[in-house]
Amino acid sequence: MQVNFDGCYFGHQSTDHHLPIRKPWTFATDNPAVYTAFQGCKCPGHSQHQPCEGSQTKGTENYTPSMVSKLHQALAKSAHRISHHKKGAPAFAAAPTSAFNAVPAMPCQSLAPMHRIKVTPSQYPFVSMVARPVPKKEISSNPKAKASVDAEWEKLRKWNTWDETKPREKRDVVREARAANRKAHFGFIFPLCMEKGSELPDGDPGRKMKGRVVFGGDRVTDENYESAIFNDLSSSPSTMEGAKAVDVHACLPGHVGELADAPQAYTQTFLLGTETWVSMDKDQCHKSWHGKYDNPLAPLLPALHGTPEPRRCWQRHSQSR
Repeated sequence: MQVNFDGCYFGHQSTDHHLPIRKPWTFATDNPAVYTAFQGCKCPGHSQHQPCEGSQTKGTENYTPSMVSKLHQALAKSAHRISHHKKGAPAFAAAPTSAFNAVPAMPCQSLAPMHRIKVTPSQYPFVSMVARPVPKKEISSNPKAKASVDAEWEKLRKWNTWDETKPREKRDVVREARAANRKAHFGFIFPLCMEKGSELPDGDPGRKMKGRVVFGGDRVTDENYESAIFNDLSSSPSTMEGAKAVDVHACLPGHVGELADAPQAYTQTFLLGTETWVSMDKDQCHKSWHGKYDNPLAPLLPALHGTPEPRRCWQRHSQSR
């Protein structure tokens, strides 16, 4: 069961002017008491609302005290009803050591947990074959790092990874998606830079800067400013274990393994499914956007690195060839 309610009913307010924020909430539950408690908790009729956008979205991700209180009351009511069966006998036997005998509980036991050693002593002073992350400040000051990142931006623009000819204001896209009851995802693209061979001396040809522009797949939101939900899991444990098994097989005597790579593989596939819009730092926005938009977005076309479903898109693309 899903029950929908408004955040302003439970006291969600803006941090500056203390205006109510009518953020839509949804609880998915199989508890009738929770469903009944939150059913009909809509806006009581506020004359003005603060839009749930920008800096105001951070505070709306938390439960308000009144929301928590109502949820706890519903759970307590449900537990009391379950423990007091119609015939007067508890529906479940309470744990003998439980202080709350009216509430069903699992048996408890004492454990002596042992810690796993995460970093073991090593005879080597550093970890080999690990690239050094280059911080953002160093990217701006280091010509080689900046050149590698700029080359990646230019390469993705040539691939038309995002459509810079169709910029939109984020609040307009959100409003249209809500009005049409259409799902839309919003993310952020940003650069990364790694230095390969950082342990080598300065000037060594093995020291190289590698720039990447990726999609922040860990902070994708939908048209309601809630965390986006993805149903597909392409990098499942079974497929990862299968790849490891192939590596082990190739290491056996008399066996050979081959690895094929494609340049900009994910950007060769189109991102299907829910429409995805991306924003970026102002210094990377197209010049024609400056002064026209407060929070400009562009539609993402190919499956950029970091999107939650790029492997599935690439698999579909390779199988069609």
